[in-house]
Amino acid sequence: MDRSREWLLQAGCDAVVISRNTPDISHTIADQYTNQGPLGGIHAVVKAHPQAKAFLILPVDMPQLGVPLLQQLMQQPHSCFYQDSLFPCLIHNSAELVTQLEQRLDSDQLRVKPFLKAIGANAITSSQMEQLQNTNTPAEWQAAVNPSHTPSTTE
Repeated sequence: MDRSREWLLQAGCDAVVISRNTPDISHTIADQYTNQGPLGGIHAVVKAHPQAKAFLILPVDMPQLGVPLLQQLMQQPHSCFYQDSLFPCLIHNSAELVTQLEQRLDSDQLRVKPFLKAIGANAITSSQMEQLQNTNTPAEWQAAVNPSHTPSTTE
């Protein structure tokens, strides 16, 4: 998370908050809609920061993500995400954003792609798409941060 926080600050974010349901880290926001995946976390952050102009949403499981990709998102005039990856994404704040999130959360419509489509987010491209590799296991993380590392079957 420290790496992600540093990237966001370097990319030009005014503030960095973490949506996490464990209060062991400062600047964390707990979900009001628990166990609802990314939309629950996005909702919690949007509700806690209604004055923000936009939200740059970033998962912690993309170890190769770099500042230029985040800056490219931040330069977009509309909500957007990368063509082959829903995260990271930029969500511009609006009067309808909380309502849109709450309607989806209340009706268990938790998929991110339909939400992004509903708010008018555009898919953009980049020449650095390989940096959007998502890791789901410790072995995948190690392979991403250390390409010469060959995961064993016991990891």
